Amino acid sequence: MLIGHAGPALRGLGSDDTCYATTNRQDALLAVAAEADLVLVLGSVNSSNSPRMVEPARRHGVRAYLVDNVTGSRAEWLAGDADGGGDPAEPGG
Repeated sequence: MLIGHAGPALRGLGSDDTCYATTNRQDALLAVAAEADLVLVLGSVNSSNSPRMVEPARRHGVRAYLVDNVTGSRAEWLAGDADGGGDPAEPGG
């Protein structure tokens, strides 16, 4: 069917919709986070997708950080107790 013939049947994505690829990546991240104490997401802070990779890990109680470049990481993230310590909901948590 040509798009022009669909008329009123067409609808755009809602503002809260997440693209298929991002959803798949989040699902994969959750599988990894289930077995991890820490998740580091390497990506741009200006990206709409990179922060979405951090959110599901934090929601499941895993420390997760978005690292824009090598200077954005902290050695203390790798130290500490195996249970993660800190508050995963806090950016520095």
